[in-house]
Amino acid sequence: MLPLVRRVVRDVLECGRRLRVETRPEEGRRLRRRLQTFLGELRDLGCEYRDWSFEVGVVDFPTELDGRPAWLCWRSDEPAVTHFHLTSVGYTDRSPLAASRATEQERVEERQAARRARLEARSAHFGISIAGSVGPARCDCAAPRFEPLPDALRKVERALDRAQDSRHRGTSQSDGQPRGRGPGPGGLGERGGP
Repeated sequence: MLPLVRRVVRDVLECGRRLRVETRPEEGRRLRRRLQTFLGELRDLGCEYRDWSFEVGVVDFPTELDGRPAWLCWRSDEPAVTHFHLTSVGYTDRSPLAASRATEQERVEERQAARRARLEARSAHFGISIAGSVGPARCDCAAPRFEPLPDALRKVERALDRAQDSRHRGTSQSDGQPRGRGPGPGGLGERGGP
């Protein structure tokens, strides 16, 4: 997930820097809309953008450390997520993670990204959006290992399985009507076609 976050943050920084010096009202409005779109993409990925000076690009990812809510904290000039801070404190109080944890977190993120890509491809076939459905990572600090919260992914997989089952039975997932019937132009289904 970090490569995707890195690209979005690069766009946020560029847009934010341009917005700070823009003097034309119409261009300023356009840049604000683009910035909101990029920030929405980050929220959909389950993370929060924190650098409103648009100097470095700081992003927090929700997690748990020793059962307490915390943020994994990444700066765009860092090669990996290597720091964290508790939700009760801010960026200035961030602490480094153990090197082995950062490596494991990268592996977890890669597995989550691959699984998410498979689910997105599968859900696109059924016209289902899974934006924002991936949960935060969980860390058990007694062992230097990050565990993803797969519950959200399991729910998406079950929804996709139900959609696939209903397609095989000839009904749509949303209303149980036979495919090709129901609301929409010309009596077509939700997606505008059978």
